Amino acid sequence: MLQEECDRQAGLIVSEFRRKRGLRDKVSRVREAMASSSSVSVSLTSSSSSANLAAAAAALSAAEQKVAARDLDHVLGEIVLLQARSEMYYKFVRKRLTVREREKLFQAFDDDFTIPAFFLGRH
Repeated sequence: MLQEECDRQAGLIVSEFRRKRGLRDKVSRVREAMASSSSVSVSLTSSSSSANLAAAAAALSAAEQKVAARDLDHVLGEIVLLQARSEMYYKFVRKRLTVREREKLFQAFDDDFTIPAFFLGRH
Protein backbone atom coordinates (compact mmCIF):
# COMPACT_ATOMS: atom_id res chain seq x y z
CA MET A 1 0.00 0.00 0.00
CA LEU A 2 1.18 3.50 -0.77
CA GLN A 3 0.67 4.79 2.76
CA GLU A 4 2.87 2.03 4.18
CA GLU A 5 5.70 3.17 1.93
CA CYS A 6 5.08 6.79 2.99
CA ASP A 7 5.33 5.71 6.63
CA ARG A 8 8.54 3.80 5.94
CA GLN A 9 10.10 6.77 4.14
CA ALA A 10 9.00 9.15 6.90
CA GLY A 11 10.69 6.88 9.43
CA LEU A 12 13.91 6.95 7.43
CA ILE A 13 13.76 10.74 7.15
CA VAL A 14 13.18 11.23 10.87
CA SER A 15 15.91 8.74 11.82
CA GLU A 16 18.41 10.39 9.51
CA PHE A 17 17.41 13.84 10.74
CA ARG A 18 17.94 12.77 14.35
CA ARG A 19 21.31 11.24 13.51
CA LYS A 20 22.68 14.10 11.39
CA ARG A 21 21.51 16.85 13.72
CA GLY A 22 22.68 15.04 16.86
CA LEU A 23 19.32 15.46 18.57
CA ARG A 24 20.11 12.96 21.32
CA ASP A 25 23.25 14.91 22.26
CA LYS A 26 21.49 18.28 22.10
CA VAL A 27 18.62 17.08 24.27
CA SER A 28 21.00 15.71 26.88
CA ARG A 29 23.01 18.96 26.91
CA VAL A 30 19.83 21.01 27.38
CA ARG A 31 18.75 18.74 30.24
CA GLU A 32 22.18 19.05 31.87
CA ALA A 33 22.12 22.82 31.51
CA MET A 34 18.64 23.01 33.01
CA ALA A 35 19.66 20.79 35.92
CA SER A 36 22.84 22.83 36.47
CA SER A 37 21.00 26.13 36.39
CA SER A 38 18.36 24.92 38.83
CA SER A 39 20.99 23.62 41.26
CA VAL A 40 22.90 26.91 40.92
CA SER A 41 19.78 28.92 41.70
CA VAL A 42 19.22 26.81 44.83
CA SER A 43 22.85 27.36 45.76
CA LEU A 44 22.54 31.11 45.21
CA THR A 45 19.51 31.39 47.47
CA SER A 46 20.88 29.17 50.23
CA SER A 47 24.37 30.69 50.59
CA SER A 48 25.59 34.22 50.81
CA SER A 49 29.39 33.96 51.03
CA SER A 50 31.22 35.59 48.13
CA ALA A 51 33.20 32.40 47.38
CA ASN A 52 30.01 30.36 47.08
CA LEU A 53 28.38 33.03 44.95
CA ALA A 54 31.39 33.16 42.60
CA ALA A 55 31.46 29.36 42.27
CA ALA A 56 27.73 29.25 41.58
CA ALA A 57 28.03 32.00 38.97
CA ALA A 58 30.91 30.16 37.26
CA ALA A 59 28.88 26.93 37.20
CA LEU A 60 25.90 28.78 35.72
CA SER A 61 28.09 30.36 33.05
CA ALA A 62 29.54 26.94 32.11
CA ALA A 63 26.06 25.41 31.92
CA GLU A 64 24.85 28.18 29.65
CA GLN A 65 27.80 27.70 27.30
CA LYS A 66 27.06 23.99 26.86
CA VAL A 67 24.04 24.77 24.71
CA ALA A 68 24.44 27.10 21.77
CA ALA A 69 21.18 28.93 21.26
CA ARG A 70 21.77 29.33 17.52
CA ASP A 71 22.21 25.57 17.11
CA LEU A 72 18.99 24.92 18.97
CA ASP A 73 17.14 27.60 17.03
CA HIS A 74 18.24 26.08 13.72
CA VAL A 75 17.22 22.54 14.71
CA LEU A 76 13.91 23.68 16.18
CA GLY A 77 13.17 25.55 12.96
CA GLU A 78 13.79 22.39 10.93
CA ILE A 79 11.54 20.39 13.26
CA VAL A 80 8.78 22.95 12.77
CA LEU A 81 9.18 22.63 8.98
CA LEU A 82 8.95 18.84 9.18
CA GLN A 83 5.81 19.10 11.26
CA ALA A 84 4.26 21.65 8.90
CA ARG A 85 4.95 19.46 5.88
CA SER A 86 3.49 16.45 7.67
CA GLU A 87 0.37 18.44 8.43
CA MET A 88 0.15 19.59 4.81
CA TYR A 89 0.37 15.96 3.63
CA TYR A 90 -2.31 14.93 6.11
CA LYS A 91 -4.65 17.66 4.84
CA PHE A 92 -3.96 16.67 1.23
CA VAL A 93 -4.82 13.02 1.90
CA ARG A 94 -7.89 13.95 3.91
CA LYS A 95 -9.22 16.14 1.07
CA ARG A 96 -8.66 13.47 -1.56
CA LEU A 97 -10.43 10.68 0.26
CA THR A 98 -14.10 10.10 -0.36
CA VAL A 99 -16.43 9.64 2.59
CA ARG A 100 -16.52 5.88 2.05
CA GLU A 101 -12.71 5.70 1.82
CA ARG A 102 -12.43 7.70 5.03
CA GLU A 103 -14.78 5.34 6.84
CA LYS A 104 -12.77 2.36 5.62
CA LEU A 105 -9.50 3.95 6.58
CA PHE A 106 -10.66 4.94 10.06
CA GLN A 107 -12.19 1.51 10.63
CA ALA A 108 -8.92 -0.15 9.63
CA PHE A 109 -7.06 2.34 11.79
CA ASP A 110 -9.24 1.53 14.80
CA ASP A 111 -8.92 -2.22 14.23
CA ASP A 112 -5.15 -2.29 13.80
CA PHE A 113 -3.75 0.78 15.53
CA THR A 114 0.03 0.84 15.87
CA ILE A 115 2.28 3.81 16.35
CA PRO A 116 5.20 3.77 13.90
CA ALA A 117 8.50 3.09 15.69
CA PHE A 118 10.09 6.33 14.50
CA PHE A 119 7.57 8.33 16.52
CA LEU A 120 8.60 6.40 19.62
CA GLY A 121 12.29 7.05 19.04
CA ARG A 122 13.04 3.41 18.16
CA HIS A 123 14.98 2.50 15.05
